[in-house]
Amino acid sequence: MLSEKEITLVRNTWDLIAPVSQEMGIQFYEHLFETSPELKPLFKTNPKDQAMKLMFMLSYFVHRLDKENDLRDEIKKLAQRHSGYGAKPEHYKLIGDTLLWSLQKNLGKQWNKETESAWKNTYRFISGLMIEAQNGK
Repeated sequence: MLSEKEITLVRNTWDLIAPVSQEMGIQFYEHLFETSPELKPLFKTNPKDQAMKLMFMLSYFVHRLDKENDLRDEIKKLAQRHSGYGAKPEHYKLIGDTLLWSLQKNLGKQWNKETESAWKNTYRFISGLMIEAQNGK
């Protein structure tokens, strides 16, 4: 699980993202489809709508990082939905790389080694639970 310091850092930097969250979501998908075009067919929704869903879900998770049991249940449900969309465990690294790229781009000077580490650990926690759920654990 994440440390209190990591949770605080993720939440504080997420608060900085909030004003540009829709733009960041759009940048996220543009970059993802540019670097991993094989994933584009998995996304059937309008890119703006998809960006909004992504940012809402990230916000939901960020604000519940200290409620591990509740979060685990929600992440497992999300993983089950993603399995139905065709998501595979190997896709999570591509998504994670794109998320970190997007955060770095939008946080600018607020992005540093400590922030990067906190976000990597957060994504590793969330994606790990999703992969476990997709693998039936």
